[in-house]
Amino acid sequence: MSRKTEHDVSSRFEFNLGLSFFYLCVVAVSTALLLQKSIYLREFVAIVSVVAVGWLYGIYLFAIVNRRKSLEAVALTVVPDLVEKLQALKDPDFETWFQRFLGDLKIAHNDLLLYKRILFNSSEAIVLLNEDFNIIIANAMAQQILDRKTLEGTSFFSLLSGESKNIFKAEVETAISGKGEYKGEALALKFSLQPTPISLRIVSENNESGSLKHYLVYFSDISSKKQLEHDLQYLVEYDPLTQLPNRSLFTSELQRLCETEIITKNHMFLFVADIDNFKRINDAYGHSVGDSILQVISARLLAMIPERNMLARIGSNEFSIIFNHIEDAEGYHMIAKKIINMFAEPIQLGKHEFRLGVSVGLAVFPEDGNSADTLLKNALSACYHSKHRAHNYWLRYVENMNAEVARKHQLEHDLRKAIHENSLKMNYQPIFDAKTGKISSVEALLRWPHPEFGMIPPAEFIPLAEETGLIAPLGKWALRQACIQAKKWQTYMAIPVAVNISSYQFKTYDIAEEVAEILWETDLDAKYLELELTESIILENSQKSAMALRVLKTMGVSIAIDDFGTGYASLTYVRNFPIDCVKIDQSFVAGMLQNTGDAAIVKTIIEMAHNLNFTVIAEGIESEAQQRALVSEGVDALQGFYYSKPLSVNKMTALLQSLTSANQSAIH
Repeated sequence: MSRKTEHDVSSRFEFNLGLSFFYLCVVAVSTALLLQKSIYLREFVAIVSVVAVGWLYGIYLFAIVNRRKSLEAVALTVVPDLVEKLQALKDPDFETWFQRFLGDLKIAHNDLLLYKRILFNSSEAIVLLNEDFNIIIANAMAQQILDRKTLEGTSFFSLLSGESKNIFKAEVETAISGKGEYKGEALALKFSLQPTPISLRIVSENNESGSLKHYLVYFSDISSKKQLEHDLQYLVEYDPLTQLPNRSLFTSELQRLCETEIITKNHMFLFVADIDNFKRINDAYGHSVGDSILQVISARLLAMIPERNMLARIGSNEFSIIFNHIEDAEGYHMIAKKIINMFAEPIQLGKHEFRLGVSVGLAVFPEDGNSADTLLKNALSACYHSKHRAHNYWLRYVENMNAEVARKHQLEHDLRKAIHENSLKMNYQPIFDAKTGKISSVEALLRWPHPEFGMIPPAEFIPLAEETGLIAPLGKWALRQACIQAKKWQTYMAIPVAVNISSYQFKTYDIAEEVAEILWETDLDAKYLELELTESIILENSQKSAMALRVLKTMGVSIAIDDFGTGYASLTYVRNFPIDCVKIDQSFVAGMLQNTGDAAIVKTIIEMAHNLNFTVIAEGIESEAQQRALVSEGVDALQGFYYSKPLSVNKMTALLQSLTSANQSAIH
C-alpha cells in the first residue's frame, strides 16, 4: 500500500471514529433530555455510552496485543463496520423506534414505581423469598407485624416459633411442590420473641423455563381472631359464674376417662350433688345472692377434692365430681358424707346466713355403666331418688332403683297406641319479629295428653321414643301434622312453621328424603318449613350431617340450631354448615339480667351470629325487661310466655285470623 493510500485510510478512520463518538454523544444528550428527571433511564444511557467507548478501546487493545503494526489494520477490518452501524442512527425509522422504545421504557418505569407503592402500602404483609427461603424484600406491614426494622437476608423460617418449624418447613415444601402453594397458620416471633399467630399463604413463582424463581409470602396477624375464638370456646365449655367446666366439657372428659379405665380396669366414682330447694333462695333473696352461694360452694368443693379428679357444674344447682383414684373400695361412703357435711356448713353473705341441704347420687364405673352417658344418667337417677328419700341423703345407683321401669313399659305401649290412633296433639307458639312486633313464624310443639297420667312432658316421652325406636313414626307424624297445618293457615297468612328434629331421628333415618316426601304429600312450599336441630346433631358424624343439611338447604328448607350455647359446638364450627338461624337457649335469657356471664354469652352469640349472617332468635322471654335488653342487643326475633304460651291449633288459627283481619297489628 502506498504512503498516500495509508494516509487516506488513516484520515478516514480518524474521521469516522470521531463521527461515531459524536453520534454516541448526540444519543446520550437526546436521551437525557427526553427522560428529564428520570434518573434510572439516564443511568441506562450512560451505561450504554460507556460500553460503546469501552468496546472501541477494546478493539484498540486487541490490535496491540496481537502486535499489529498500526491502527490501519483495525480501520480496514473492524472500525468501518462499526462506523456504518453508528451512522445508521441518523435513519428516521431508527429514531422513531428509539423514541417509542424510550416511551415504553418510561411507562415500565412508572408501572414499577406504582407496583412498589402498592406493595409497601398493602394492609397485608408481603415478603419475597429466594429459592432458599431467605427474604429479599419485605413490605412495611410485614415489618410491623414482626416488629422488625429490617428483614432482608433473614431466613423466613427463622422468624417462626416452636421446635417444630423444621417439620413446618417440610410441610410447606411438600405442599408447594404438589399444588404450587401452601395455606395454613403458624406462630411468628416478634423482635421481643413474643409469639404471634399468623395466617399465611406461600406461592412459588417460576421463570419461563419452569424452574423455581422465588416465593411470595402473604400473611396477616390473626391474634384478635384467635383470642375471640378462645373466649367464645371458653364460654361454650365453662360456666362463667363458677369458672368450672360445664356439662358438655364434663361429659366429654368423663367419656375419655371411661375409655381409659376400660384399658386399665380401674374403678371410677361419679358423684352428682343437687342443692335442695335452691329455687326458694333465688325467689326470696334474688339471683345475685344465689349466684354468690354457688360460687362459695364451688370454691369449697374445689378445695375438697384432689387435683387428679374433676369438678363441674352440670346444671343450675347441680355439681358433678369424678373420683378416679380411691384407695379403699368402700371409701366412697366417706366421700359422700364429706360432700353432704361440706354443703351443710353455714354460708355467711352480709347479714344473712344460709345452711344448705343436698342430695347426692353415685354411680360406679364399670358396674353401673361403661359410658359417660350411662354413668351420668344413673348417677342422676340415684340423686333423684335420694332427694325423694330424705334430706341430706345419698344413694348409690342399683338396678332395681328405677322404680319407674314398669311405668316406662306402660308408657312405651301407650305411646305406640297414641301414634297409631292419632291421639297426640300439636301446639304452636308464635315467634315475633323484634323490629315490627309482628308474627314472623311459629314453632310446632308436640304434646301427649295421657288418659291416665295426664299431660306427659316431652322431656319424658321423647327420650322414651328414641330408646324404643318409636321416634321414627313419632317424628314423621309431628312433621306431617305441622306441614298440613302450615298449608291450611296460608288461607289467612303464609307463615313458616318450625319443627324440632331429634338427634336419633336425624342420624338414623334419611331425613332429607323424609322431608321431601312430606312436603310433596302436603303440597307445602319448602320455604315455609324450618327444621330445628340441637348442636349435638351436627357434631355427631359431622360429614354426614353436613351432607344431609346441604340437601335440605338445596330443597329450600331453613335450618336452625336450637338451644345454642348449651352443647359442644362453637359458632366457628357451626359456620361450616348451611345454617340459617341460631336460637339462644332460654337458660341464658333467664339469667342475663342478673348474671353478667349470661349477659356476655348472649351478647357474644348475637354479635358473632350476625357476623356469620345468621338470624338470631331468643327463646324463653318472660318479662318486658328481658325483651328490651334483647332488642337493644340486636336480636332478630323473640319467643316466650311474655308474648304467648303455646296455643292449640284452634287458638292459633283464631289468632292468625284476627291478625289478618286487623292487618296483623303489632303486638307488644
